[in-house]
Amino acid sequence: MNQDYGWNHLAAAPPQGAGAAGEQAAQAELESLVDDLERSVAKVHKTAAQALISGGDYARALKHARAMTTFSPEDPEGWNMLGWLLYLEGDDEGAVAAFDRGLALAPGQGDLLYNKGMVFYGKGRVDEAEALWSQAVDAGCRTAELYNNLGVIHYSKGRTAESVRFFQMALQVDPEYAEAKENLAACQAVSGPAPAPAPAW
Repeated sequence: MNQDYGWNHLAAAPPQGAGAAGEQAAQAELESLVDDLERSVAKVHKTAAQALISGGDYARALKHARAMTTFSPEDPEGWNMLGWLLYLEGDDEGAVAAFDRGLALAPGQGDLLYNKGMVFYGKGRVDEAEALWSQAVDAGCRTAELYNNLGVIHYSKGRTAESVRFFQMALQVDPEYAEAKENLAACQAVSGPAPAPAPAW
């Protein structure tokens, strides 16, 4: 019986450094493959979260949003989704932390600024909410909700003319936005007829 398994045979030594270079190349290829897989997994979780949000199942969507940010932590949109879902679940601190992670990746991103402002406004931190929403406007965010909310803050601080301007801007974006209509009417009842609408920013 042939019991020569070859361990006594001397193989030619690889060129110096070739083994290390090969290992590095293999490791780089493996890391690239894993990165691709993680991005694919993140997309699956993102799609699942979006579908569950559409169906109103926020608790299950939150699980997928957490997984999405685990596998794709460099995506600010993922942190925005996670923060929004945490806010809906009543975790204000977790929501702010998620928005901050997103803003660290995309400073000045309007949706992140707006949503973080919503958390602060809900906690009574009106000045901080106003600052964040003003930054969102400066960053190019143009939504009826944003303009309306700024109008509400200005009105609460006695800045009636500014509040009228923001309610008008909200209605320029969405002429059927009921809250802005009601708020503008309330301002007009106090201050008289509104001036001509200001151009949207």
